[in-house]
Amino acid sequence: MKVLISTCYGGFSFSDELVELWKERTGVTHDRNDDLIGKHDIPRDDATAIALFEEIGSKRASGSYAKVELVEIPDEASYSIDEYDGFEDIDTYMTITKEQLAKGFSPEEIEALSQVDSIRIN
Repeated sequence: MKVLISTCYGGFSFSDELVELWKERTGVTHDRNDDLIGKHDIPRDDATAIALFEEIGSKRASGSYAKVELVEIPDEASYSIDEYDGFEDIDTYMTITKEQLAKGFSPEEIEALSQVDSIRIN
């Protein structure tokens, strides 16, 4: 899975150019509250935003105080974004059940689990 984060101090935002291109491609201009879609409203893992980022590059996709970059994480993983003064880092995790833990894991499952930062047990 691909996710967009900001790798500099200042704060994450998309550029006006990326937002306008995203609106054109998706046809979405307003959020659930009927507010206009802005620089902070597009999800980080949105396929259209990622495609646009790959087309126009970091410099044109990044907002005024951001340096938007693309990171890849395992498809099976969940993620959270940690931020300090706008500089972001992505933490990946997988959630497993106690039943799965007791049953054991296949080599493929172990490989997937080894690709993430942490494992959560429900």
